[in-house]
Amino acid sequence: MTIPSRPLPDAATVRPGQVWIWLACGGLGLAWLGALQVLWRCLAEGGQKWLQADWLINLAAGPVRRGPFGEALIRLAELSGLTPLAVVGLVQAVLVSALFLATLRLVAVQTRPAMVLAVLSPGFFAVLWSADALAGLRKEMIPLLALVLLALPRAGLGRLVVSAGLLAAGAWGHEVGVLMLPAWGIALLLFPPDCSRRAQGAVAAVTAAVVLWAAIYALRHAGVADTAPICDRILQLGPVHPAFCDGAIAWLGTSENGPGTLRRALDASHNLLLLPVAIGLAVAPLAHLCRLAKPDRHLLALILLAAAPPLLLYPLAIDWGRWVSLQVSTLAILLLGLGARGRFRPEPCPRPALMVLWLFLAVAAGLQAMTEVHPGALLFRLLHGFAV
Repeated sequence: MTIPSRPLPDAATVRPGQVWIWLACGGLGLAWLGALQVLWRCLAEGGQKWLQADWLINLAAGPVRRGPFGEALIRLAELSGLTPLAVVGLVQAVLVSALFLATLRLVAVQTRPAMVLAVLSPGFFAVLWSADALAGLRKEMIPLLALVLLALPRAGLGRLVVSAGLLAAGAWGHEVGVLMLPAWGIALLLFPPDCSRRAQGAVAAVTAAVVLWAAIYALRHAGVADTAPICDRILQLGPVHPAFCDGAIAWLGTSENGPGTLRRALDASHNLLLLPVAIGLAVAPLAHLCRLAKPDRHLLALILLAAAPPLLLYPLAIDWGRWVSLQVSTLAILLLGLGARGRFRPEPCPRPALMVLWLFLAVAAGLQAMTEVHPGALLFRLLHGFAV
């Protein structure tokens, strides 16, 4: 009896350029491990005044924006017997891992190698966070995860509810979550889950109401006169780094926050002219991708509308690198979601030399131009580790 041999795969069935998808997935994996290493280093040193302290802003000094979010984490620490810093570290580890793994899955299901351009931007969260530790582990990871969960194919009612809950929690944790509501709504419109329209509408209505409530609360309670009670509440439950309360927590008590601080920072800036360069380099790979796909104008306008609200942050806060990254990541996730469903089809695959050029611009020139990133940061981290 002879065993029939399995036919060899037809060379025509092997997608050309698939190696770029594999490389992108590998890069996302390395960026994820780098983010976890930064988190471990922060926790080992007693927490960082921006990366973890912002998550523990509480209501000990009275109502204040972001306070209810941190209050919930502190209550969880009290119930679990863990320190607030340990609870924050655990929550950040779960969220950042879910974000990277879900994004990796979204990239892996792409059928056109040109879609890799969506993650080669220096503004894409995985790229920027790899170069600048202070841009990672921030609360924008929460609405970004909510967006990725909708962009992944085969979503159902359960995933919709989880995504909505994340967006609502992110809005109470940071004002940037409020500005991500339009992007989330557009994602729901573009990628409707496998459930009834009535269920989708109900979830969307409740989510919008909770997010708008968070916005009103943040506007009414922008800061506090004395931040010492906020810090004392944290110290009662566990030790932290001596400078833990000197960053995000102390910032709540600075009466000069806002446009005035921004104007003074711009007057003293030595690299302000690099901002247009950074934005141009960050958007260029996505623009090239859209040129290859030739999307419908109405679809393109809808995607651009999703990324527009964070523009409101530029006159209010100096973290421009983060705002550019948030907008670029929003665009990239929506394009990847469309690509996974065959509604965005860039052809042909860019030549290897062009892909290498975009890669070089992303990890070299682009990151040099992004605000708050030190020259050579990525190379330094590759050689010496991802220290904070």
